[in-house]
Amino acid sequence: MPIRQTSALDTNASVLNQERLEEEDNTKSGKLLSNLRESLSREMKIKEGSENMLEALNTKKAKQTKEQRQRVETELNISNQKIRDLRFQITELQKPKPPTTPTRNRMDALFQSNGLRSPQSASKSVGGSEAADELIESPTYALAEILQALEVEGLTPDYYVGHANDLVELFKRHPTLKYDLVWSVFGLRMQVMLLSGSREVVAAGYRMTRYAISDVSSLQKIRSLHTDYLAVVSLIKKGTSDVEREQALKFIRAFLDVKDGIKEVSRAVVRTIASVADHEEDRLKAICIETLAEIMVRDPSLVVASGGLRPLAEALGDGTYEASESLTAAFLFLLDSPHRRQYLRSGYELEILFTSFTDSLSVKEEILKQNSKAISYALNSWPGLMALSMYNFRAIKSLVSCLILPNPVVRETVIDLFYGILRIKSPFWATSFLAGRRLTTYGRVANLKTAPSKTSAQQVTEDEACDKSFVDHYTALLLAVLINSGMVEGLLQVTRDTDNAMLKRKTTLLIGEVLKLASQLLPSNWSAELQLLPGLFAAASQFGSEERIVATSTVYQISSKYVKVGCALMHTLLQTVEGVKYLADNKLLRQIAECLAQCDPTSGLTASQPTFSKERLSETLACGYFAMLGTLSGDPKGLQMLDRWRMINMMYHIIDLKQRPDLIKLLLSNFDYNLQGHPRVLLSKALTAGSKEIRIHATNVLRKYSSRAPGTTDYKWAIELLVTQLYDPEVEVCATAIKILEEACNRKSYLEFIVECRPALDHLGEIGAPLLLRFLSTSIGYHYLDGLDYISNEMDDWFLGRNDSYVGVIEASLSRAFAEMPEESSHRMSIDEDSFDIDAENDTQVPPHFYRELTRTKEGCKLLQDKGHFEEFASTIREYGMLADDPELILKIKGCLWAVGNVGSMELGAPFLEESDVVEQIVKIAEEHQIMSLRGTAFYVLGLISRSRHGLEILSEHGWDSNTTTLGVSLGLCIPQNLNKFFSYQPWEHKTISDIIITEEEKMEIDLARIDGDETNQRILELVENLGNMILHKKAIGELIAIKENKGYAFKQVRLFKKVMVLLEYHHFRLPMRRFVIELFEKRVLRRIVLEEEEDEVEMSERDVERVERRIPRDEEDSESEGVRTERQRSVTDIGTMANQANTP
Repeated sequence: MPIRQTSALDTNASVLNQERLEEEDNTKSGKLLSNLRESLSREMKIKEGSENMLEALNTKKAKQTKEQRQRVETELNISNQKIRDLRFQITELQKPKPPTTPTRNRMDALFQSNGLRSPQSASKSVGGSEAADELIESPTYALAEILQALEVEGLTPDYYVGHANDLVELFKRHPTLKYDLVWSVFGLRMQVMLLSGSREVVAAGYRMTRYAISDVSSLQKIRSLHTDYLAVVSLIKKGTSDVEREQALKFIRAFLDVKDGIKEVSRAVVRTIASVADHEEDRLKAICIETLAEIMVRDPSLVVASGGLRPLAEALGDGTYEASESLTAAFLFLLDSPHRRQYLRSGYELEILFTSFTDSLSVKEEILKQNSKAISYALNSWPGLMALSMYNFRAIKSLVSCLILPNPVVRETVIDLFYGILRIKSPFWATSFLAGRRLTTYGRVANLKTAPSKTSAQQVTEDEACDKSFVDHYTALLLAVLINSGMVEGLLQVTRDTDNAMLKRKTTLLIGEVLKLASQLLPSNWSAELQLLPGLFAAASQFGSEERIVATSTVYQISSKYVKVGCALMHTLLQTVEGVKYLADNKLLRQIAECLAQCDPTSGLTASQPTFSKERLSETLACGYFAMLGTLSGDPKGLQMLDRWRMINMMYHIIDLKQRPDLIKLLLSNFDYNLQGHPRVLLSKALTAGSKEIRIHATNVLRKYSSRAPGTTDYKWAIELLVTQLYDPEVEVCATAIKILEEACNRKSYLEFIVECRPALDHLGEIGAPLLLRFLSTSIGYHYLDGLDYISNEMDDWFLGRNDSYVGVIEASLSRAFAEMPEESSHRMSIDEDSFDIDAENDTQVPPHFYRELTRTKEGCKLLQDKGHFEEFASTIREYGMLADDPELILKIKGCLWAVGNVGSMELGAPFLEESDVVEQIVKIAEEHQIMSLRGTAFYVLGLISRSRHGLEILSEHGWDSNTTTLGVSLGLCIPQNLNKFFSYQPWEHKTISDIIITEEEKMEIDLARIDGDETNQRILELVENLGNMILHKKAIGELIAIKENKGYAFKQVRLFKKVMVLLEYHHFRLPMRRFVIELFEKRVLRRIVLEEEEDEVEMSERDVERVERRIPRDEEDSESEGVRTERQRSVTDIGTMANQANTP
C-alpha cells in the first residue's frame, strides 16, 4: 500500500506559509537554501498524503485498519520531525523577511489546528522504531515540539495561531500535562504572543494560557509575568479587536473556575471590566456584566471597590440584560447574610427593578416583561421577599399602585406578574373565555373531567390528607403580603375604569382565583375579611352584560360536550341486554375498528390520511373515540365486542409501534384496568417491552389504581406491577415506581402489602432509600426493618451526618419547585384521565425525613426517647440558634430545625415539643434572625409543627394562625398574625468603598502615584485625574494631546506608565477615557514592563531630550542600539513587526 502520496488539497496553515515562502524571489539564497526548500516541499507533500490517508482510515473499522493506521501515524511523525529540522535550517541560513499579506481571510485560520497533532491511537501503537513510539506516546515531547515551533520568528499570524491551537488540543487530550509546564519556557512564549501586533495572535495567546491554568499557584505564576497590564490593555481596545478582547475576558473568567482564584483577580482588571460593562454600545457589555456578577458572588468587596456595583444595578434596572434572573440571584445572595449585605444599600439595588413600572412616561413593553421576570424571581426567594418588604412593604405597594395608572401595558404586565408569583394556573377554558370565544374543543372538556380526580386523589389519603407543600406555604405568605399591600383593591379599580374588554376579563378572572386561593391557603380570619370587602360584590355585579353572558354560557357549555355524552351513552347501553344487542349491531364499532386497523401495520389496510394520525388526533375530536373504547374495556360485554372486531389484536400490534408513542399513550391512558383480562396484559407488555418513554408513562398509569380507597377496587395487582418496575434497567423508570409506591404508602393497608412483597431496593441505592423510610410508618414495617438492623444503622447515620446533608436535599427540592413556574397548557390532544395526576406530582413533595417516619409509630417514638436525639437537636437550637457568622454552624442549625419540625408534625411526636419548649426559640429565629434564608427555614418548620394538634395550639399562643379544614384539621399552612413583626428587617449600615478596601499601604500607593519629580510628568498625572471630572475632562484631553505632540518623550517612560495605571485602578473613568490615556503611551513601554527590560528612567529621558534637540530619527537610534539588544528582545520586536506588517492591507 503506498503511503507517501501527494494531494491537491492543502488544509494546513503552515503549508500555506511555506508555499508563500517558496514563491518569494530571494536573490540572496544559495544552492544549499534551494535544496533545503525542495526537501521541505517534498516532505510537506508526504505529510499531506499521510494525513489524507489517516483520515480515510479513520472512516473504516478500527480493527481492520489497526496496522495500517500505525504505519501511517509513524510516517506522519517522521515527516513532522523532518519538517521542523528543515525549517530550523532555513531560518538559520536566511533572516526572514516580512511576510506577505495572507491570501485568505485572517479569521478563517483563527483557532484552527495546523495539523500537528498527537494521534488518538498513540497508546495502542506497537509498531515502528523506538524513536517513533516515543514520539507517539509522549505528550511531553509533543509539548516541547510545539513550544520550539513557537520560537520561530517572522512568520505570518496564521502560523502562530495554528501552533497555539495545537497546544490547546494537546492540553485537552492530556489534562494533566499542564501541571508539568516549565513556566520559564512557556511563560516567555506566552509573553511574546501577547505582545504581538496581530490581534489574532494575541487572542490565541490568551486562549493558550487559559488552558494552561491548573490551580491557584499557576495563576500566581501567570500574574508574575505581568498579565494584568496585558489584560487591561486588551480590554480597552476598540471594537475591531473584539476577538482579542473576548479571549482576554475568557482568560480572566478562567480565574473564577479555580479554587481561591478570585484572590488573584486584581482590582485594575475588575475596574476595566466594569468600564466595559458601563459602556452602552460595547459588544462585550453582556458578558462583562455576567463576569462582574460572578465576581460579586465570590468577593463582593472587590466589585464594590472597583466600581462594579453601578453597572450591575443599571443593567438590572434598565431591563436590557436578558439574563436578569441570574443577575438578580447575585444580589439576593449578597442580601441573605449580614456580612455580605453590608455592601448593598438596604435593598435599594432591588427596588430599581420597579422604576420601569412607576415611570409611566417611558414605558417599553420589552423592558417591563424583562423586569417582571426579575421581580418574580426576587419575590420567590426569602432574601428578595424580605428586602422588598422593608420600609412597610414600600416596593411591593409601589408595584400594586401601578394598577391605578391608566396604562394598559403596565396593568397587564402587573396582572401577569401576579398570576406568576401566586402560581395560579388558569382554568383550561380561560384562553377562549378571555378571547370571547365559545368553548367547543374536547381537550378542555377532558381536562375538566380529570381536574376533580387530582383533588379527590389527594383527599382520599389517610395520613397526608391535610398536608400542603412548602410551595403552598410560601404562596400563602406571599398572598397575605400582596393582600396587605392593596392588591385586591387595585384589581377592582382596573375592572371599574378600564375600557379594554380583554384586560377586564383577565382582571375578573384573577380576582376570582385570588379569592379561591385565599380560601384554600389563608387562615379563616384573613379569608373572611377578604370575602366581605364592600366593593367586591358591587364589582362582581358590574362585570357588564356581555361579560356576564360569556361567563354563564361558559359554565353551561362545559357540561354538554359530545364525547362525555358519548361515553355516558356507551355505559348506559352496556347495562341492558337490548342496549348490548344494539351496540353490537351498530356500525360504530366496526368503523372504529377500521380506523384502528389503518394504524396496524399487519392489517393490510392503509389510508392517505388515517383517522388516528398524529395530526388528526391533535386537531380534531378523533381522540374521543379512545375514551369510548376505554368505557367498553371496563365491562365484560364491552371487552367481548372489542374482541369480536379484532380490536384487541390490533392493540397488541400497536403497542409494538415505536413510531407512534402518542397513540400508545392514548390507549394506555383510557383503558379501564379494573377487570382482569386483555387491558392488564396490554399494560404489562407496555411496562416491560415498551420504550423508556412508554414504560415511564405506563408506570404513571398505575398511580390511579395504587391510590384509590381500599375496597373500591383490587389494588394488589397494581402494587405488584409497581414492585416489578423496581427492577427495570432504566433508573428513571425505577424512580417513577418508587415515587408512586411512596404515595401508596400513605394508606396503611397498601403499605402493609408493599412490605409483604419484600421489594429488593439495595441495587437502587439512594433512590430506594425514601421507600425504605416509609416502611417505618407501621409497626409491621418497623419490625421488618428492625430485623434487618436498618433502623439502628440509619438512625446513627442521620444523627452523625445525614441530618445535615438533608438540608441540601430539601433546599435543592424547593429551588426546583420554585423554578418550575406554572405554564398555560391547553392539553388539546390529552384524553389521558391521569394527565392531571401525572403532571401534578412534581418535586414539591417533601423529601422523606428519617425522624418523621420514625415517629409515626409508638415503637419509633420510644426509640427516639431512649436515644435522646431530639433533646440534642433542641439544645443546639436554643444555644446556637441566633448565631449568624459560622457557615458550618448555620448548616447544623438548619438540620436540627428540620429534624424538630418533622418530629413535631406527627401526632405521636408532638409531645416532644412540649417537653423541650423549643417552639418559642424557633418562632424567635423566624422573626428576628439576621440571615434571611434561615428565617425561611424556621418558617417552613413552623408549618410542619402546625400539622399536629399540639403544635397548632403552641403556635397559636405565640401569635401564629393556621388554616384548617371545616373539621378543624390543620392544613400545615401557618402565617404570623402580625406581618410587620415577621418582616422586621431594619436598614443596615452601608460600608463605603473607603471603609471596605483602602488600607494604609494602598493609600500610600495612590499618594505616590499622584506625585512625580518631573514637572511634565506631574502635569500629566494631574490631567489624567481630571479626565474623570465631567467639567474638566475636555480641557484635560486637549492639554494631554498637546503634551504628546510637543513632549512625546514623556509617554515613553515606564515609571510614568505604572503611575497612570495606578490612577486608572483607583478612580472611575469611562471606557473611552481609559482607551485615550493608554493609547498616549508607546507600545514599547508595555513591552519593557512585561519583559522586565526597564532601563534607567532618568537616562532614557535625557537621551530622548537630546535626540529631540539633535532631531535624530528614532529609527536610526534604534539601529545603533540594535547590536546590544539581546536575542530575546529581537525575538519579541521582530515578531511584533512582522505581525504589524501582516495587518497592513
